[in-house]
Amino acid sequence: MKQLEVADDVHEQVALLARAWNTSASDVLRRLLAEFRGTEVQPAAATTVSDEEPVYVIYGGTRTDGLFNRVNQSLKITSGPLTGRVFSRPSGAAVALVQMHSPEVNPNRNGWSFWTVSRTGERLQTIRYERPNMS
Repeated sequence: MKQLEVADDVHEQVALLARAWNTSASDVLRRLLAEFRGTEVQPAAATTVSDEEPVYVIYGGTRTDGLFNRVNQSLKITSGPLTGRVFSRPSGAAVALVQMHSPEVNPNRNGWSFWTVSRTGERLQTIRYERPNMS
């Protein structure tokens, strides 16, 4: 997936539309572009909410990936020196990363705003209360 750089105000507006339309930022742009071209946009396939959501952070110039568990709100690190460590909350994982990369810095971090959802590019806070589909 390619990344697209946009101004902060544009990002905020796209994120607002994504929440309003209950879709991803990518689908917002797809819908707006289809409307501009005068073509019909095909709705995105319905997604199911799974137990684990891939997340990442870039801190100290290093990307670290993880899996956020919606059921118990834990976060497992899946790349880098902390691979395999499971933290009971996203903030614990954020603190551990900051301590590792910048021991001279106060490591306290809000994990909900520290981690980014890989699928949407938005902060973990945006899916904090989503629960997995129980089927």
